[in-house]
Amino acid sequence: MANVNAASGLTPVSHINGSGWNGKTSVYYIAQADTNVYAVGDVVVSTPGAGDGVVNGVLVNGVPQVTKAGLASNPRGVIVSVQQDRNGNGERVIPATKLRGYFVNVADDPLLVFQLQAENTTAVPVTAIGKYADLNIALSVSGQGVSGTQLATASITTTANVPLKILGVALGDLTAYTQLLVCFNNHDLG
Repeated sequence: MANVNAASGLTPVSHINGSGWNGKTSVYYIAQADTNVYAVGDVVVSTPGAGDGVVNGVLVNGVPQVTKAGLASNPRGVIVSVQQDRNGNGERVIPATKLRGYFVNVADDPLLVFQLQAENTTAVPVTAIGKYADLNIALSVSGQGVSGTQLATASITTTANVPLKILGVALGDLTAYTQLLVCFNNHDLG
């Protein structure tokens, strides 16, 4: 059966040692001046600066700042949710033009394994498992509130200078739009 084309960015599923993902995240700040669009499943990187403000009625100062990952960057983690503002407003997609800064929950454990769709329209070769690849960073999927980021199949290489390592197949088979298991090859936290 053919795989469904349903990009949703990266989803944490387990740790490298095989234990399930425990839901642990850390809070990070996205500045109001940041012009990127963000969605659940997007990869972020550290950037100089820190936020301040109120999260769920609690004053938070010195929260580390992140921005959207670029190609061949050292990721800090993956957005798993956007925190509500003090008025209880929350969303799954952060717009390019921001009226405020945002606090996001990021899965930032360097030993996490993620599920990620490959952008391929033809079969992913079985030889891709164990190799490295870059991200195809895309805007959120319209109306779904999730990232459009996929694994860039054209970037699959034996050289470890890109952010992802392909560990295996998560769901389906190696036909078009394969759901792969990946981990970060280079991570901001080591």
